[in-house]
Amino acid sequence: MGTSRRQSGWSRTVAAQVRAERAASGLTQIELYTKAGIPRSTYLRIERGTHLADTTELAKIMDALCISMSEFFRRVENRMA
Repeated sequence: MGTSRRQSGWSRTVAAQVRAERAASGLTQIELYTKAGIPRSTYLRIERGTHLADTTELAKIMDALCISMSEFFRRVENRMA
């Protein structure tokens, strides 16, 4: 599998997990990106899987959701299995 295909799959999986965590928290997109302090356009691209969030962006989102990064990545790995 090529690198870009792996990255695309990873990005989609991270996006799906971010959406799932947001839904489970009961937050709207607006509430989450505002609470996380990241730009609307960036957050929406992360949720769509068209932007692979960097660690700073993910840390802000996970902090807003009260989820540790390690727990988030454990859930991402489970989703990929």
